[in-house]
Amino acid sequence: MFDITTRDEIVVDTNAGGRSTFKNAGHTSRRGIELSHVGYLSDTLRTTVSLSAMRARFDDAFVSGTGSVPNVFSGNHLPGTPERNLFAELVWSPANAWAGFSGGAEVVHTAKLYVNDTNTDNAPSSTVFNLRASFRQKFGGWEFSELIRVDNATDRYYAGSVIVNDGNRLGLYLGGGIHVFLNDFIALDFTVRDYAFSDNPSGADFNADLAVTKDDSRFLHHLFFGAGVSIMFPTTVKRTR
Repeated sequence: MFDITTRDEIVVDTNAGGRSTFKNAGHTSRRGIELSHVGYLSDTLRTTVSLSAMRARFDDAFVSGTGSVPNVFSGNHLPGTPERNLFAELVWSPANAWAGFSGGAEVVHTAKLYVNDTNTDNAPSSTVFNLRASFRQKFGGWEFSELIRVDNATDRYYAGSVIVNDGNRLGLYLGGGIHVFLNDFIALDFTVRDYAFSDNPSGADFNADLAVTKDDSRFLHHLFFGAGVSIMFPTTVKRTR
């Protein structure tokens, strides 16, 4: 269980065209509980279940964006923070399997996500089903491992992430990535994202009405490429039965 109170919480004030500004928003509180269980149904079947429930709220009213009258009130939900997260998996690790095979099935549930401080819009709750298979081989002093994953195996339409207080409102945020494991605890990460939304960064009067307004915005694509290195700790994990 946890009970966290924050003073002068830093929040997103404006967010448009990839440019963000921040401000302080008074007091916030986060109260909740986290539970997890790992059990063995047999020598080859393992189950894992974890649940988190959290009540995250603004405790003071403040102004989000422009204006002088508070539009975020005490009791509003903190955006981007689901009230429930559930993860459950079943892993099958047969003894002496071909190529060190191990397979698993996962269920991930995320509750509704508010996307702004005023709580006027949200991404609905989602439940996603994932599959994975791993292999491990030893050749002399060398050990190799491979991992294959199929996320969202049932092809559900859901919001994987949200952009808090996005001033463009309607937009698309698409992306993909790959992890290349060099060993058990080091991996190379490569990602590509396309953030498409209505914007007018040049401030041009496209419709020639002698005024630059939201009607002059155009649907634009913004591509982001990323590369990195992931290191998992601890580098070795003691296995129990």
